[in-house]
Amino acid sequence: AQRKSLKGLVLISDIRRGITDLDMRLLEWGRVYGLPVHVLLNKADKLSRSAADQALNSALQSLMDSGLSHVTLQLFSAVKKTGVEELEEKLKTWLQRS
Repeated sequence: AQRKSLKGLVLISDIRRGITDLDMRLLEWGRVYGLPVHVLLNKADKLSRSAADQALNSALQSLMDSGLSHVTLQLFSAVKKTGVEELEEKLKTWLQRS
């Protein structure tokens, strides 16, 4: 938590499982230390677009209910390269901060 080079956390979560209790603990750790956290809901290609959007909204609601409003989320698929550009932009933003 004290490393100057630590600019944020990227959490990769299987979209079919949702945000787990262990994930929530890591997200809370990021909040305590004031780190931005970005969640990749991976394997989005395994669901229809409608189901993926529903999972994204459900995960977002879960985070809001837990008071973790500092967390951002996105759909991601390594296979189909969905979300790669969005992730790159997020990381660039973090790295450009002092």
